[in-house]
Amino acid sequence: VTAPAAAGIGQALALAGAVLALIAWRRGTAGRTLAWLAASMAAVFVTLMTGLVPGVARDMSARDLARYLDARGALPSQVWVVDERIGSLVFYLDPSLRRNLTPGRFDDVTYNVVLRRLATAPAGVLVAIDARETARLGRGGGLDDIKYDRAGRYRVYTLGALRDGLLPRVGGP
Repeated sequence: VTAPAAAGIGQALALAGAVLALIAWRRGTAGRTLAWLAASMAAVFVTLMTGLVPGVARDMSARDLARYLDARGALPSQVWVVDERIGSLVFYLDPSLRRNLTPGRFDDVTYNVVLRRLATAPAGVLVAIDARETARLGRGGGLDDIKYDRAGRYRVYTLGALRDGLLPRVGGP
């Protein structure tokens, strides 16, 4: 996660507050020590909330994947999200589509589960994989040569496209 330059300023203020608290403590002024510690903690809190949390939320949420599914207008029979939880996907999904969710329609799976189900699951299942992870997948060949749609940080494959691209690599039918 990258943080804006303001996070560096907040870190410097937090450090300065901690140093001033240490100086006040050594001088025996408890009130000033407490005040500088409180100021330092406030700087840490503001830095985290404005500098780091937005980046973590952006890099860890499935908002873009939900928008991709919203734009389709109808949900596919199943959506598998590889190696991630699906909570933010459900949260950001358009309420009209969310009403149609049934148990098992969205599933968080491992890449090994995708490989095990590759030959037997319906071809129309959508499989969403963080694009940063696709290079290490695909049994050494990556997944770059398999057709996909982009949804923010995700690559969205149909299981049929993965089947056609991966079964020859993993020794399937």
